[in-house]
Amino acid sequence: MKTIYNIIKKPILTEKSKKLQNNYNYITLETSITSNKYNIKNSIYKLFGITPLKINTMNYRGKCKRIGKTKGKRRNFKKALIKLRQKTDINYIKIINDNNIS
Repeated sequence: MKTIYNIIKKPILTEKSKKLQNNYNYITLETSITSNKYNIKNSIYKLFGITPLKINTMNYRGKCKRIGKTKGKRRNFKKALIKLRQKTDINYIKIINDNNIS
């Protein structure tokens, strides 16, 4: 069984995600590729104690990139937009520290 931290990888902190959070009460998280909305909802509840209203997920394919002669590919990832009931302060530091993200 997957743990909470295998499902929720890290927060996505960009200008667009902060605008969504301030204006529309959305938080943006990077999740595992194999997780579904049900798993994400349960892990959000266990981690923060918040029941989300709506969850939208998007799958991103990694782009092919070149540096000189070498070819490479960025990794695939899944992004989740989570709609909350009211404005709440989410402790992103907890996710980062528990996942050992540097």
